[in-house]
This record gives sequence, C-alpha cells and structure tokens, in this order.
Amino acid sequence: MRNYFDIMDLHRDSHSSEVVDASQGLASTVEPDYFHDLDSVMNDEELAMHYRRLHLQYEAMAAVLTRGTPQQDSNSWTERLVEFAPEPNDLPD
Repeated sequence: MRNYFDIMDLHRDSHSSEVVDASQGLASTVEPDYFHDLDSVMNDEELAMHYRRLHLQYEAMAAVLTRGTPQQDSNSWTERLVEFAPEPNDLPD
C-alpha cells in the first residue's frame, strides 16, 4: 500500500486544502498512473476518510511492534505488517 501522505510530505491530519495543493504539486513529478491513483483517493472525500483510517491502523500496529514486547505480538504483526512505502518504480527520478 502506498503512503500518499509521505509522498506529499503531509501528516495524516492535514486539512483537505493542503492535500489538494500538495497533490497538484506532484502532478508533473510522478508517473501519470501513480498521480491518477493518488488524486482519485485523496480528492474523494469518502475514499480519503477510509484511507486516513487505514493509515491510522497501520500506525497503531507499528507502534505496538516498535514499543511492545514479543508477547504483545499475538497476531504476528511482525510478519504481516508491511510498512507504507512507495514501490521503487513509483518514485520520481
């Protein structure tokens, strides 16, 4: 899963106008398909709300793994959690 907030250099709680400005600023620097995905998710109110919730869940799971003990990893999140990171071929040159 792509971390659009990281790509736009924004926090998850950023105002929607900041998201729009940041996404438009990326239009010429990222691949068109990648920009289309980002734009369609972040500029649709309902999709953006779900994306923010999912992002929050990933942050919570990562926090347990980095601050918790192995006994707290009862769901094997260490193996299942994939950090938000762009695909290598999605990064701008």
